[in-house]
Amino acid sequence: MTDSVDRAAAGWERRFIAAGQRVEEAVTLYESLGFEAVADPPPAQDLPSSCGDCQLVVALQFKTIYTRKRKGPTP
Repeated sequence: MTDSVDRAAAGWERRFIAAGQRVEEAVTLYESLGFEAVADPPPAQDLPSSCGDCQLVVALQFKTIYTRKRKGPTP
């Protein structure tokens, strides 16, 4: 898993958090618009520390969408 700070340093912009089928839809949409797009589990600092089980469920079901401008020609 890549840290959100690493993503930002590499030029990625955090867009939003999605779940289920919406994750793949978002990635596909951004790619069709000429972006690189990835979906990572939410960063630990975004999850409540008081609920260990909540963190596991959220990490498994939700993804943070990141995009950046595609390097090179757009397909």
